[in-house]
Parts: sequence; structure tokens; C-alpha cells
Amino acid sequence: MDSKLEFYTEITGMKIFLGEKTILLSDRPPVSISESDTKVAFHSKEHLKKVFQEFVEDEGATNLIIYTESAYPTIPLLSSFLSLFKIIEAAGGFVKNEKGECLFIYRRGKWDLPKGKITVRRHRSTDHPLWQTDDFLPELTAEEHKEQAKIKEPYDKAAIREVMEETGLHDIRIIRELPRTYHIYRQRGKWILKPTSWFEMYAPDDQALIPEEKEDISEVRWFSRDGMKIIKENTYPSIRELLCNYFSSNLSA
Repeated sequence: MDSKLEFYTEITGMKIFLGEKTILLSDRPPVSISESDTKVAFHSKEHLKKVFQEFVEDEGATNLIIYTESAYPTIPLLSSFLSLFKIIEAAGGFVKNEKGECLFIYRRGKWDLPKGKITVRRHRSTDHPLWQTDDFLPELTAEEHKEQAKIKEPYDKAAIREVMEETGLHDIRIIRELPRTYHIYRQRGKWILKPTSWFEMYAPDDQALIPEEKEDISEVRWFSRDGMKIIKENTYPSIRELLCNYFSSNLSA
């Protein structure tokens, strides 16, 4: 099967967070939408750029659904959407201990999961996310080639390293991979799209927790399931959704 077509099933219904707003890329028009949803058919990259900017500037808008009905719909839609942003990947962990408690960090006024930016090599391979393939990204500069040649770190190893650095844990193992999250933010006048690869991890709770202060982390704390209300009330929408999906899937398993 063509690699582009294999990605089709992976990205259908891709949900991206923009602050408290959400953007959904879909392969079909929504059956029903709420009054706060904006529904737009994909036509071209130029049109998509205009739609995105209008959504950003509309303070009353909460959800944007961009859809297409072409033969292999999500490929041109996603490639056009990705081209609007600089892609910065991250990896992190949802860590639990033997008591079932969950580990969170407090950074810049919000509870978060330990994670960090990573650099990975691009490949023409279906083993890697679509945004890493040369077909959907500009050619690498000489400097970027040089930087990527230094780094051969897989996502799982990068996630463990980031958790260790930010929390002080040293004994960690991965249980399984969790769904990626995607969010958009603006930095130094540029729009950034950050896909984050998540892993459920296990760590014994008899380890010292040491917040990485140079990353503005002021606290690292274990939370019981009953004590996680404080997290959901003061975290990022992408983290809130990750937690809701995790606990709902575990309850139904």
C-alpha cells in the first residue's frame, strides 16, 4: 500500500488544541454541530490559512471543524495544515506508582505532565509520523541536517529521559504507549504545532522527587485518583483530554 494512504487512517479526525479552542481535521462533514462550532470545507492551502487566522481572531469561536470529501481526503488537508506551522515534537510520561498514584509537575502556574522537546530524524517510512516525512515538510537546511545527524533517540527513550530530568526519578519503566496529543501556540511571532508522544510509565514511590528549577518546575507530587480534581481544574486542555481518555478506557477495559 502507498505510504500516503496508510497515513490516511492514522490522521482521520485529528484533534488539535489552540489554548481552550480546538481544531478537528476530518475526512467527512460533521453530522451535527453545536452553535459554537465552525464548519469549513477544505479547498486550498491559501483558504486554510485564512480560515485559521479568522478562527484565531474570533474570540467567540471555540471549535473549528475542517473537512474534505475528496478521494483520499485527509492527506492534502493535513499536508496543507502542517505547512502553516513550525513543527516541534515532544515526548513525556504519565507515571504511576504501586499505589496507583499519578505523578504531576507544577510549572508556570499549571499542573502538567513531565515532557520535553525532542529532535528526531525524518524518514520516508510508515514507522514515523506524517510530519517527519520529506513529502510534507520543506527541505532541511544544512544546519538542520547537522543537528539531526547528532540525534538518534527513539520516542520512548526520549520520554524516559525527560521524565528523569524534570522529576528526579531514576527508576522508571514504560508500560505502554498512549495516544499523542497536539497543540498550537505562538512563539516569537511564529505559530508552532507540537505533537507530543506519551507513554504510561511505572516508578516506585520510594524515590526522591526533585523539580527541575531551570525548567520553571516548582513542585513534583504524587496524586491519588481522588485527589486529582485539583489537576483537572488547573491544567492544559490537551492534558485534561489525555487523562479523561486514559481513565475512561481503563474503566471500560
